[in-house]
Amino acid sequence: MKRSLIGFVLAVAFFSLGAGVDLPPVNDGKPHGDPPYLLEDGWRPLLNGKNLDGWTYRNPERGGWGATSGVFWGGPDNPRQLIGRPEPGDRIVNTVTNFEPVPSDLVTTEKFGDVELYLEFLVPGNSNSGVYLHGLYEIQIWDSFGKDLDDHVTDICGAIYSYERPVDNLYVGGVAPRVRAERAAGQWQSLHVWFQAPRFDAEGKKIANAKFVRVLHNGVLIHENVERDGPTRACMNIPEAAENPLMLQGDHGPIAYRNIYTRPLANIPHFEAYQEAREESEETRRPDVVYVPTPQEVVDKMLELAEVKKDDLVYDLGCGDGRIVVTAAKKYGCRAVGYDIDPVRVKESRENVEKDNVGHLVRIEQKDIFTLDLSEANVITLYLLPSLNVKLIPQLEKLKPGSRIVSHDFDMKGVKPDEVVNVNSDQDEYNEHTIYLWTAPLNKEQAADEEAGDEEAVCVPED
Repeated sequence: MKRSLIGFVLAVAFFSLGAGVDLPPVNDGKPHGDPPYLLEDGWRPLLNGKNLDGWTYRNPERGGWGATSGVFWGGPDNPRQLIGRPEPGDRIVNTVTNFEPVPSDLVTTEKFGDVELYLEFLVPGNSNSGVYLHGLYEIQIWDSFGKDLDDHVTDICGAIYSYERPVDNLYVGGVAPRVRAERAAGQWQSLHVWFQAPRFDAEGKKIANAKFVRVLHNGVLIHENVERDGPTRACMNIPEAAENPLMLQGDHGPIAYRNIYTRPLANIPHFEAYQEAREESEETRRPDVVYVPTPQEVVDKMLELAEVKKDDLVYDLGCGDGRIVVTAAKKYGCRAVGYDIDPVRVKESRENVEKDNVGHLVRIEQKDIFTLDLSEANVITLYLLPSLNVKLIPQLEKLKPGSRIVSHDFDMKGVKPDEVVNVNSDQDEYNEHTIYLWTAPLNKEQAADEEAGDEEAVCVPED
């Protein structure tokens, strides 16, 4: 009887595995447990588990890389140490020659156009590498865990690095991750990249920039639709093209890679449907105010009154053409985010961010401001109706103590301002403008959830 029961259980187990349903589609731009090459078809490994076939050195005389069956990290006592076992295997490390000479960058012999890339890396303490799509556009690899890098956002692991050519002796164009997702030194980490190659017409003129469509770092979304209008620093000396190789930086410190897989870039149907639905819902809700730009004198005074500092994070709610966040970044060197529900304003703001070379500090997002978590901001700027300011109070009450809120022309009923100043401007028909300043926690005079009057018929600007 016992033997029959065991046989029945085994039969059920085998039947369950064999009759399992197909996996649901997972090509939606999100993590799904195991790496995508284990869950989806079409992936090809770029490492053969034996040697470096399929790869070449950027500087052959320096070499330095080898395939290995295991990677040893020196731990807290020797955090920069990285050694591969002296036998071939399925991962690669650049410490074969112990950095004598400094290793070369490693480049695929194959060229790729639009590509989806998955890889895993191990960076030891205080070390640095980079993954260059098309050999030209870098995603930073750095031991940045736990480090305060607000002044050097391109040193954050996962950042898209600055452009190769400086502007006014400054390297610009770097883009910080939307969220920091790095792990501590000595741990394996992953990057999953959807990359669109630049486009060229029949005469070879570039008609569309390269684009990081989507980047996940350790399964966390860190970039979305980030264009690159040129190569980044330390790239290969090759022109932009429809197809180019992949490069792994090897000369900046010890680094190990494994599980490097690619496949041709496909549509992300589930993600695209989500994006379309989200943007459609954002667009179908009309903006709450009519757009009229804030005069530059008023912008300058708002940021001055808020005492913006370099380590601040500024949120502009209803960013219009982006002038407040651009000014904050250029004048104070701080990070800033502009939010607007109007896609026309979002496009204009992004163009101005690019034109003023502050993309390493500023990002623009199409969002409904009443759905935002404002708690990370140090400074909030507003140009909204009084009733809309009141509607924001529950979100503003979650700001850190000492955070500042400045509003152009309109107060916040039930909340006493710390300061009110007037500014004259000859840039518009209104001439005189009022600026209100509040500091968190809000000094509430009375219940602030009352209606602030019937203002629906008033045409009021935003930034």
